[in-house]
Amino acid sequence: MQVTKVTSFQDLRTVNNQVNDTFKEACQIRGLLDDDQEWLQCLHKGAIMQTG
Repeated sequence: MQVTKVTSFQDLRTVNNQVNDTFKEACQIRGLLDDDQEWLQCLHKGAIMQTG
């Protein structure tokens, strides 16, 4: 989802005419961010294997 004609930070937080509280929320709605679970699982597996 492309954002065009942005003139303020509020425009960046607005998705589907809904102003979100944070930039992170707006990015998640746009599908630009996922949650951190994949990274946490990867780090946990690495700790168990004790590899570099």
